[in-house]
Amino acid sequence: MPYHWRQHHGTFAAAFIIARHISLDLHDAEAPRCAVEGWDEPVFYKGQICGHVRRYSDTLLLARLKVLDPETYRERWEGPLAGPAGGPVQAAAAQGDLSRLSDEQLKL
Repeated sequence: MPYHWRQHHGTFAAAFIIARHISLDLHDAEAPRCAVEGWDEPVFYKGQICGHVRRYSDTLLLARLKVLDPETYRERWEGPLAGPAGGPVQAAAAQGDLSRLSDEQLKL
């Protein structure tokens, strides 16, 4: 129903956009707190709270680091690949032919 209202009622569409920006601002303010300061999560024993454990959101921290420094925290590697001692990657291992690899290489 809200999608219909957004398409056919300009006032609702404008209010929806404002509400979305407010929500994003609140989430943006909360993310660093959850990532760095954390929160206390209750620990239960036999149905009763017996203590608390401090939890942190590594996922939120990493997401913020990716936004703040994408070159360092990017998802992909675009650098050169190299095999042992900086040489080429061995085609045998890349193609699944493990018979040419030494016992030491197979342990890796």
